[in-house]
Amino acid sequence: MKIRAFTVMLLALLAVLTLVSSVSAGCAWVLWGVSYDYLLEESAASAFGGKQPVPQYDQIWEAASAHETRQACFEHMDLAKSLLPYVKYFKCLPDTVDPREVKGR
Repeated sequence: MKIRAFTVMLLALLAVLTLVSSVSAGCAWVLWGVSYDYLLEESAASAFGGKQPVPQYDQIWEAASAHETRQACFEHMDLAKSLLPYVKYFKCLPDTVDPREVKGR
Protein backbone atom coordinates (compact mmCIF):
# COMPACT_ATOMS: atom_id res chain seq x y z
CA MET A 1 0.00 0.00 0.00
CA LYS A 2 2.86 2.39 0.81
CA ILE A 3 4.49 1.70 -2.54
CA ARG A 4 1.26 2.52 -4.38
CA ALA A 5 0.83 5.79 -2.45
CA PHE A 6 4.44 6.70 -3.22
CA THR A 7 3.91 5.92 -6.92
CA VAL A 8 0.78 8.08 -7.05
CA MET A 9 2.58 10.98 -5.35
CA LEU A 10 5.54 10.61 -7.72
CA LEU A 11 3.27 10.64 -10.78
CA ALA A 12 1.41 13.70 -9.44
CA LEU A 13 4.72 15.51 -8.89
CA LEU A 14 5.88 14.66 -12.41
CA ALA A 15 2.59 15.94 -13.84
CA VAL A 16 2.93 19.25 -11.97
CA LEU A 17 6.54 19.68 -13.07
CA THR A 18 5.57 18.96 -16.68
CA LEU A 19 2.82 21.58 -16.57
CA VAL A 20 5.08 24.18 -14.97
CA SER A 21 7.84 23.64 -17.52
CA SER A 22 5.42 23.89 -20.44
CA VAL A 23 3.98 27.15 -19.09
CA SER A 24 7.38 28.75 -18.60
CA ALA A 25 8.55 27.57 -22.03
CA GLY A 26 5.72 29.45 -23.73
CA CYS A 27 6.90 32.90 -22.63
CA ALA A 28 9.17 33.75 -25.56
CA TRP A 29 9.26 37.14 -27.27
CA VAL A 30 9.66 37.75 -30.99
CA LEU A 31 11.15 40.88 -32.54
CA TRP A 32 9.07 41.69 -35.61
CA GLY A 33 10.12 44.09 -38.35
CA VAL A 34 7.75 45.87 -40.73
CA SER A 35 8.72 46.85 -44.25
CA TYR A 36 6.63 48.06 -47.16
CA ASP A 37 6.46 46.80 -50.71
CA TYR A 38 5.62 49.44 -53.30
CA LEU A 39 2.82 48.35 -55.65
CA LEU A 40 1.29 50.07 -58.64
CA GLU A 41 -2.33 49.37 -59.46
CA GLU A 42 -4.42 50.91 -62.19
CA SER A 43 -7.20 53.22 -61.09
CA ALA A 44 -10.45 53.97 -62.80
CA ALA A 45 -10.40 56.47 -65.65
CA SER A 46 -8.63 59.68 -64.73
CA ALA A 47 -9.77 63.19 -65.58
CA PHE A 48 -7.51 63.07 -68.65
CA GLY A 49 -9.22 60.05 -70.14
CA GLY A 50 -6.69 57.29 -69.43
CA LYS A 51 -6.04 54.99 -66.53
CA GLN A 52 -3.37 56.24 -64.14
CA PRO A 53 -1.22 54.10 -61.86
CA VAL A 54 -2.05 54.50 -58.19
CA PRO A 55 0.77 53.82 -55.74
CA GLN A 56 -0.09 51.46 -52.91
CA TYR A 57 2.01 49.93 -50.18
CA ASP A 58 1.80 46.34 -49.00
CA GLN A 59 2.80 45.91 -45.34
CA ILE A 60 5.21 42.99 -44.79
CA TRP A 61 5.86 41.59 -41.30
CA GLU A 62 9.09 39.62 -40.79
CA ALA A 63 10.27 37.83 -37.66
CA ALA A 64 13.78 39.17 -37.02
CA SER A 65 14.71 37.22 -33.88
CA ALA A 66 13.34 35.40 -30.83
CA HIS A 67 14.22 36.01 -27.16
CA GLU A 68 13.44 34.51 -23.78
CA THR A 69 12.48 37.82 -22.14
CA ARG A 70 10.81 41.04 -23.23
CA GLN A 71 13.82 43.04 -22.04
CA ALA A 72 16.19 40.96 -24.20
CA CYS A 73 13.90 41.56 -27.17
CA PHE A 74 14.07 45.33 -26.69
CA GLU A 75 17.84 45.23 -26.18
CA HIS A 76 18.26 43.46 -29.53
CA MET A 77 16.24 46.12 -31.37
CA ASP A 78 19.19 48.52 -31.96
CA LEU A 79 21.29 45.77 -33.49
CA ALA A 80 18.40 44.72 -35.73
CA LYS A 81 17.94 48.34 -36.89
CA SER A 82 21.58 48.51 -38.00
CA LEU A 83 21.50 45.09 -39.72
CA LEU A 84 18.12 45.54 -41.44
CA PRO A 85 18.01 49.14 -42.75
CA TYR A 86 15.09 48.47 -45.11
CA VAL A 87 12.79 47.72 -42.16
CA LYS A 88 10.73 50.78 -41.21
CA TYR A 89 10.02 49.89 -37.59
CA PHE A 90 10.30 47.05 -35.09
CA LYS A 91 7.94 45.66 -32.48
CA CYS A 92 8.41 43.09 -29.68
CA LEU A 93 5.43 40.75 -29.28
CA PRO A 94 4.82 37.54 -27.32
CA ASP A 95 5.30 34.39 -29.38
CA THR A 96 1.56 33.74 -29.14
CA VAL A 97 0.82 36.87 -31.21
CA ASP A 98 1.33 36.78 -34.98
CA PRO A 99 0.83 40.24 -36.55
CA ARG A 100 0.54 38.69 -40.03
CA GLU A 101 -2.78 37.08 -39.16
CA VAL A 102 -5.97 38.91 -40.04
CA LYS A 103 -7.93 39.96 -36.97
CA GLY A 104 -11.43 38.46 -36.86
CA ARG A 105 -14.50 40.53 -36.12
